[in-house]
Amino acid sequence: MAVDDSDTKNLLHLDGTDASTTITDESGKTWTARGNAQIDTAQSKFGGASLLLDGTGDWIDTPDHADFNVGTGSVTYDFWVRFNSVAAGCVFVSQYQDANNVLELSWAQTTNKIYCYQYQSSAYAVRFEAAWTPSTNTWYHIEIARSSSAAYIFVDGTLLTTTVTNGSVATSWNDLTGVFAVGAENGNASVNGWIDEFRYSRVVRHTSNFTPPTSAYSPVTPDNPPFKSVQFRGGFPVGVTAFIPPDPKPQVKMPTAALPGWSVNNPPIFTIGRRLNQIVAHWPPPPRFMNKKESHKNWFYGLLTFLKFPYLAPFPKEEFSAELAPTQFTVNPPDDTYSGEI
Repeated sequence: MAVDDSDTKNLLHLDGTDASTTITDESGKTWTARGNAQIDTAQSKFGGASLLLDGTGDWIDTPDHADFNVGTGSVTYDFWVRFNSVAAGCVFVSQYQDANNVLELSWAQTTNKIYCYQYQSSAYAVRFEAAWTPSTNTWYHIEIARSSSAAYIFVDGTLLTTTVTNGSVATSWNDLTGVFAVGAENGNASVNGWIDEFRYSRVVRHTSNFTPPTSAYSPVTPDNPPFKSVQFRGGFPVGVTAFIPPDPKPQVKMPTAALPGWSVNNPPIFTIGRRLNQIVAHWPPPPRFMNKKESHKNWFYGLLTFLKFPYLAPFPKEEFSAELAPTQFTVNPPDDTYSGEI
């Protein structure tokens, strides 16, 4: 098991066999299905299954953990939900200690609003909301986040008008001791529908509109490493320009004027394929290297030094060698040498 990155503290794909009550968390935490909560293969966003809740006393929970102690830190809850009924409101996420100390992320049918609050010692640390009217039989991606300076509620990647109505986002959240639950609060206000791909992160994932996930979150492994794109000038990398998250077919796009012979009609776009402990590059050769196969291969391998991950195995000596340190890389292909810091 593995989460998708170090900021993820819970990752539930909610896959499995139909009617199963086994809930797997990629973080290793233990979850228990309550009421009639179960895996259902009739509906899913990803993976062929999702969590089915019938709206009456159904939820899943995991014991309290240090990961749920947010304090003044950042946090994001994101998941997919599909309603079977919207006749009543529901709680998506909660941590209930007692009536005066509770965390709740919910949707209210009476107001058609999403709410997020932590109520502590009979007062709101913070409460924020956004208007939203869902329909049945539609998958929605919900993302709710809070930092010490802002609050965010997204639906399908669109940032809704989010208003803090009580307390302050800067107020520290209490370390509650109740179970962390998905689908209800203290057994009440259950979701009537399905939840899929639930993730709890100790970071704000987005602060503006974004494209919702198009596949299940994948762990960072030797088969699926994140990497950075770089600028090239005169054939050598000169700086990091962007972070590209794991993607089945990532592309590295370079400025069209970066190298002689490249133009708008012949853009330098490269696709990186992955194998265990090795990264294999596939790309159209730059024009000036058309008759110098090994040169353009070794030249492009310079890009891979930006990976800087301990599991990255060295390439064959005749093709590539690199010395990787926390902030420095050194590239020594046969034809050229370049070193610098990132």
